[in-house]
Amino acid sequence: MPKTTKLFYNKWPYKIALWQKGSWFIKRLGLEVARKRCDPGYRYKWAHLSFEDQVELNRFIDAVEPFLKENIQIRSENSRFSIYCDDRALLDRMIQDLKPWTLDIFKPATEAELDYITNSSSNKVICTNIPFDRFHYKVYIRRTINPDTRISFVKWVENYPDSLRVPKATLEWLNGNSNWAWTPFVYVESTSMLSMVGLFLGNNIQKIEEFIPRTDINIR
Repeated sequence: MPKTTKLFYNKWPYKIALWQKGSWFIKRLGLEVARKRCDPGYRYKWAHLSFEDQVELNRFIDAVEPFLKENIQIRSENSRFSIYCDDRALLDRMIQDLKPWTLDIFKPATEAELDYITNSSSNKVICTNIPFDRFHYKVYIRRTINPDTRISFVKWVENYPDSLRVPKATLEWLNGNSNWAWTPFVYVESTSMLSMVGLFLGNNIQKIEEFIPRTDINIR
């Protein structure tokens, strides 16, 4: 079972990921319209739902509907339907009632980790081991950074090979060799180096995450 390493959307410690073809209707169109799409006489040219899909989608809607009235957040990506919540009892009910459609369940590994991510700033990320056993921070770079600053940053990073690590995809993007729609980042070893990166990039930093080893949290 996957472990929650930080709050989803800076709010939710629990997530249940479900799979059902056509489930995106619920998020996009609402329950009433979603049910109409389950009518065997209804054929929606973009949905590609078979009769069996429609029957199963109707079962899925019946199972999910009671939970949509709770304090939750939902996200839909094609056939993947995710529900986020902050109530363990509610999660347990969903685990029981939505089992036929469940892909993954995300929750903190321990009560200590739940308490930590709930009461810490949103930039804290729990991990088993920090990246490459060396880097304590992850700095996300805004995609709006100008090309000259990108090149200057690449050259500057070369001066600190032991304190900074730039993933290949980020390096290609910084050098202007990739337009991949993805958030570039760099690993940073220490707080002193983090300060230096902050001075160099300034407002070009989108966010900073700090990795917190589980052993530091669960020692109590």
